Amino acid sequence: MSIPRNEPAFPVESVTDHDFTGMSLRDYFAQASPTDEISDISYRSLSLLAKEHLAGMKMPRKPDGVRGDDVIPFDVELATFNCRVNAAIRYMMAEAMIRERSR
Repeated sequence: MSIPRNEPAFPVESVTDHDFTGMSLRDYFAQASPTDEISDISYRSLSLLAKEHLAGMKMPRKPDGVRGDDVIPFDVELATFNCRVNAAIRYMMAEAMIRERSR
């Protein structure tokens, strides 16, 4: 069965080309996923290997002996890693919601 992934959540007819534009329903579901539930999944339930798989990258490691402003690149890499894990979980939940909706 085909799942309509790009169905608009808030369709608005464009005046110029009579096409529907707007946020997709998948994007809306991903954005609206409960933050506490996402945190619980990503920080308590998943192994490091699972997080790395979802993020598509290795978890950054803080270099030994780094202090102060030198730690900023590491912080940015770690934030990027955590955001990618969070986004992957949100979109997995969105896909499940769309599948359930189309039953």
